[in-house]
Amino acid sequence: MDFVISDDLELHYVPISSVILWRENPKEHDMGEIIGSIKTHGFRDPSAFDTQLGGLVEGNGRAQALGIMKSQGEKVPRGIKVDENGEWCMPILFGVEAETRAQAIAYAIDHNNISLSGGGFSAYDKARLWDKEGYLAILSELDLEELPVSVDAEDLEMLSKGIEDFIDQSPKEESDEPTVEELIEKYGVKRGQVWVLTSENGTVHTFVCGNIERLRKYVAGQGDEWEWDSVFIGDIVDDVTTVVSNIRKGLDLDEFPRFLTFSLSLDLVKVVDALGGILYGVHADEGIFANFIEMAIESGYNIHIV
Repeated sequence: MDFVISDDLELHYVPISSVILWRENPKEHDMGEIIGSIKTHGFRDPSAFDTQLGGLVEGNGRAQALGIMKSQGEKVPRGIKVDENGEWCMPILFGVEAETRAQAIAYAIDHNNISLSGGGFSAYDKARLWDKEGYLAILSELDLEELPVSVDAEDLEMLSKGIEDFIDQSPKEESDEPTVEELIEKYGVKRGQVWVLTSENGTVHTFVCGNIERLRKYVAGQGDEWEWDSVFIGDIVDDVTTVVSNIRKGLDLDEFPRFLTFSLSLDLVKVVDALGGILYGVHADEGIFANFIEMAIESGYNIHIV
């Protein structure tokens, strides 16, 4: 993302694969609710970029939600554009950026905390929006005169002394659903791994946790010729609709039996099975990859690491 800094706000559509998140962002997110909201209402709240943070100063969770939706083969939501390569593009605000990193951090905190202002919420209540260690870490970077509008010196002192005990003892909603971290640990997912999924008809599909080069090397190592001229290998097949559309164009499946996808979708596996093809998938996000493994096992597929 390379745009000129300005005192005016500008809205640009950026491919989600090019979006840079704020790495130190300690904000907690309920991905289920964010995705549900986007599905119901469309994408109506643009994220914003700030060079002082080197990433999104607001809307990190929304950007992550779009990535998950796309990887799961969801319908393109209203407010999101699709470019000529089939890439989802999200609206991002540029301009009116902070003059210092401290100001950018303060704005990021205020952007979330002030939504709770006016309801009698305490500094502790607002702190529960954040990962406790991460929240204190970014606040500790700021001098007293640089603190967010929503956090004063008294709040910071109180939080520093008691936030850990308060949050650890606060009631937590019980859920039978494993977290992303638990799924990654459960299946031991790491970058560079190769997993194979066997369908009911005996077809073996290959999935690589990593980038396209890792997949290319793996396939080449198996003695397969990598057909970059194939319409399915050369073009990114993102969802079921694209696959069916290609087939309806009268393409010869016997000549091009293999499909490449950057989206991990069991619906896509089923379509490729029905067409008698073989699916190669690649995704670098361990959490999304682990979630795909969990869904595949729950759906009765045989999937294992090689």
